[in-house]
Amino acid sequence: MAIGQQAERIDEMAEHTSTNGDRLYPGAELEGKDLSHQKLREVKLTRANLRGADLRDSDLTKAVLEGANLTDANLSGCGLVSASLEGADLKRANLSRAVLTDAMLRGASLERAVLHGAKDARYLERTNLEDADLRETEFAGARFKGAKLKGANLSGADLREANLERCNLIAANLDGADLTGADLRGADLTDASLKETKLDEANLERANLTGANLSKATLNDTSLRGANLTDAVLDHAELDGADFSRSLIRNVSVEGTQTDGAIEFAL
Repeated sequence: MAIGQQAERIDEMAEHTSTNGDRLYPGAELEGKDLSHQKLREVKLTRANLRGADLRDSDLTKAVLEGANLTDANLSGCGLVSASLEGADLKRANLSRAVLTDAMLRGASLERAVLHGAKDARYLERTNLEDADLRETEFAGARFKGAKLKGANLSGADLREANLERCNLIAANLDGADLTGADLRGADLTDASLKETKLDEANLERANLTGANLSKATLNDTSLRGANLTDAVLDHAELDGADFSRSLIRNVSVEGTQTDGAIEFAL
């Protein structure tokens, strides 16, 4: 084995030890352990069992948690900068106030997880975030392509320039969120709530907005070409420059909305 390969193998097997004496290594059994307020930079816990573990305010910068079981774990206030959580199970986990700058969450399951106030979450392709609490979370520029966000609470979230192409956002709450310039092509927003949401210059081509509530939303210069707006509510919305070419507009409510500046909007 080459020297470089040996060094890599040793690094993979390296253990950390918590201040409580717990040994931390790939596949470790750490269910319910108290690992809060620890310095665990670059710890390797691939496929470890951390179900219900307390990791509050710990520094997990560059930690490797791929495939780890973090169901019901408390990661509030954690530093997860550049951490790898690909394929991790984070169902019902608490990630409120966590710093997720450059953290990798592709393929992770975050059903009913809490990310209230989390910062810089970006790499979320194919992630399961159904019914998750994502209020006021910073997702500017995040990549959600193909993610499951059914029933998620994204009210007040920063989603500027985010990629939400083909995402499942059925019955999601996006009230007051900022989706300026976001890519929502082919997204399913059936029965979603987008009241007072900023959608200026967003791309909603071929999106399904059946039954969606866009009251007081701003859609200036937004592309809704080929979108389905059946039974949608656009009361008091701003539509200046919005493009509705080839859209299905049926039984849409536009009380108090000026449609003159919209392109091909016809009830």
